[in-house]
Amino acid sequence: MYPKTLAFLKPALASLLLGLILATGANAVEPILRPDGIVFPAVPRENIQTGSVEVMVAVDENGDTASVTVLSSTHQSLEDSVLAAVKRWKFEPATNGGRSTIGMYRHAFRFEDGHFVLDDALIAAFANSTDEPKIRPEGIVLAKLPQSLEKVSGVVQFQVAVNGEGRVVDVVTASSTDAALEGVVKSAVSQWRFDPVTRDGMPVGGLYHHTFRYDEGQEQFDGKLWRVLSAASHVPTLRADGIVLPELPEGVKANGKTEVLVAVSGEGRVASVVSVASTDERVAKAMKQAITQWRFDPALSNGRPVVGLYRHAFTFEDGRYVLSDEIWSALSRDPVEPELLPVGLDLPKLPRSYSDATGKISLMVAVDLQGQVVDVMANSATDEGLVETVSDAVGKWRFRPAARGGEAAIGLFEYVFRYEDGEPLIGPKLWNAMRQSMTAPEPVAKSEPVKEELPEPQVEILPEPERIPLMGSHPVNADPSIKDLKDSGYEVFRAVEPELPAELRGISGYVNLVYDLTARGSSPAIVVESYSHEELVEPVIRVAHRWRFQSDGRGQAGKIRVPMVFNEKRDTRYVFDRLVDADFGNVDTKPKPIRRYVPTIPASRQNASGEVQALIAVDTYGYVTAVEIENGLDRRVDNEVEEALYRWKFEPAAIAGRAVDCKLRLNLKVNNGLASIEAPRVDTVAEALSSPQPRINTSDPRNHGFVLLRLRVDERGFVTDSRVVESTNDRLDGPSLEASKDWRFTPARAGGKPVASTVSVPFIFSSDG
Repeated sequence: MYPKTLAFLKPALASLLLGLILATGANAVEPILRPDGIVFPAVPRENIQTGSVEVMVAVDENGDTASVTVLSSTHQSLEDSVLAAVKRWKFEPATNGGRSTIGMYRHAFRFEDGHFVLDDALIAAFANSTDEPKIRPEGIVLAKLPQSLEKVSGVVQFQVAVNGEGRVVDVVTASSTDAALEGVVKSAVSQWRFDPVTRDGMPVGGLYHHTFRYDEGQEQFDGKLWRVLSAASHVPTLRADGIVLPELPEGVKANGKTEVLVAVSGEGRVASVVSVASTDERVAKAMKQAITQWRFDPALSNGRPVVGLYRHAFTFEDGRYVLSDEIWSALSRDPVEPELLPVGLDLPKLPRSYSDATGKISLMVAVDLQGQVVDVMANSATDEGLVETVSDAVGKWRFRPAARGGEAAIGLFEYVFRYEDGEPLIGPKLWNAMRQSMTAPEPVAKSEPVKEELPEPQVEILPEPERIPLMGSHPVNADPSIKDLKDSGYEVFRAVEPELPAELRGISGYVNLVYDLTARGSSPAIVVESYSHEELVEPVIRVAHRWRFQSDGRGQAGKIRVPMVFNEKRDTRYVFDRLVDADFGNVDTKPKPIRRYVPTIPASRQNASGEVQALIAVDTYGYVTAVEIENGLDRRVDNEVEEALYRWKFEPAAIAGRAVDCKLRLNLKVNNGLASIEAPRVDTVAEALSSPQPRINTSDPRNHGFVLLRLRVDERGFVTDSRVVESTNDRLDGPSLEASKDWRFTPARAGGKPVASTVSVPFIFSSDG
């Protein structure tokens, strides 16, 4: 094959350049390929496994490619690819006597196994580079070690050539302690994706250096990968069936808190753990052994599983692992209940100062695979002073472990302690356990034994009224003939908690019962006066007739109201942090309302107008488990909206056909005291025409973060109102709001006419601009 010349200048000028090169070549220093001047040849579409192309490059005084001569070539498609790349190369020009001059540069490209090979000359060219391609968080592919390498330990160093599209061109091994490990890891790295190096705003080739370390089969992520994952905010979700609790050696009394970072693969398995530190090596080993077995629902990016970062704080008190909020949340999303055993069953003994205490404490008890109590959490309490006493007693209880899929699993046991005059009222769960070892009859009233068998009262359900005024946290009918229990002269001496099925355990609602009591405290009739959720009525009715009352000396025959309130105290501080956000495409199907309630605005607010924006949590059964008013009108209106939202029900959100807990935002309009939840139907949504970005110095590390704005766009396409919905950095709120005022839209249209609408706009500030 004869050498061919590709001249980017006119043929005559190309000949002149070659002549000058030959004339000055004896004294000139060869041009040096710049690390930011390399453009890798594209892989030809033609299926070529091996080949080569050698070229001679004429470099002008500015370091640009003047012409390229093909010295040899095995395939035309390889040759075309090389010529297209080399014409964009940049050099430090040749010099002669300290002055830039024309020079020649020779390079041979090899093609093996379907890709261009990174040779020593290119590696040397990158040696002085200050820029590396940046690995994309969603571009990390972790090596899947075969069974033969499950316990491997070793180190492999790679040099990864990355082209202008951010794809891997070639992976060169710099060093390796294990050939089998090297091959598996190399296969994974070849699939990585990067943000390429740029030159004058144009993407070019780059070299990425990475060292992989494995310790007993687990990859030890380096600082580069941890930083990438930390900035990405791709957070996996811990699964209830994926929790393994640390088991400390006997006699170890660990105290303190240790935060760990956990890298989770796209398959939901732990890939790496860092910052497991402890003053006691045995404690550190127990934590790492536990957390490496955890399983997750992987983080998602554009609906695709990716490597994510999970933070967890291990807290120990006197050698006991204290469950974190994340663990409680994971167990609550998919609960299984252990069975309470009579062995070691101990009722709390209240201090003398609480000898006449009346109230309740709602507890959540975590039980391990051996049936022992791991931790106790108080959901609510009428007296915080009793929580420690009750929790200490419950911590000694024993259980038959919960099961999931036929195997023992960490379980959650819910129980509500009710107290009357300092004595605990035994609920059905405790009775069931105690009956296993008791032959004595069930105790009756403290004052006077009930000798006759009372007939089961008749239960009547009244239709729900259209308007229900608020009283406390549970709406009731304003019937003056019905007395509240605290004003009736009667007290409860037996209260039986309704047993809710699993799908209702997160529900927030109420059922108001009216007992028609005789002078002796019996009730021939019970009326369901009002309720928030129809699903709660049946469990309440099932136990309502088992309640017993006694007079405190003031009681007279008549009607008394007994409210049964579920999850009345909500702490939303941690509820929303780890939920999937349904508003931003993180789910395949968003929650769809199937039951909605319009809030009733109080008479004192009949002139109220505006918009209430609420963030709600929807569980896998479609119930609202938490409500947070993000932007409201005033306290009375906001309370009505919150009360109404707890009564909604949805078809739950889903990912890959599986229901998931999620969060989403709802806007409710109030116009002259009337609330509306029907958003106007639009044929086309508002689209941005002009979208100036916030003016901010992104090179300042303090100016990194995320701001979500909700904009109100009028019929002309102008922004009339902007509010911060979510923000990770207060410094960014002002510039984002200021920039949003200048946005312009094509307005939404309904029925062919422009209409006002609401749009969500995210601003992301990172070091990449």
